[in-house]
Amino acid sequence: MPIIKIIKKAMLEEHVEVSVNEYIGIRIAQIRKEKKMKQRELAEKVGYINISFLCQIENGHKPCTLERLHAICKALDCKSLEILPF
Repeated sequence: MPIIKIIKKAMLEEHVEVSVNEYIGIRIAQIRKEKKMKQRELAEKVGYINISFLCQIENGHKPCTLERLHAICKALDCKSLEILPF
């Protein structure tokens, strides 16, 4: 089972601590899926990140800088407050 599914399942079933990177990645993936957008589409809309890097952000393996977060939010047509845990 992919790590993102394990984390999401654990978050739903009980209080589980996750890193900020993991949380942001989970939220980006959730919003992207709600908008029925594939990773490739999001990466292309952002323009300067590729699918591999986006996948690493969504899985919490790479940090999402404020610049990247802004570009991702713009591509997802959402506000950063929908993604940030604070």
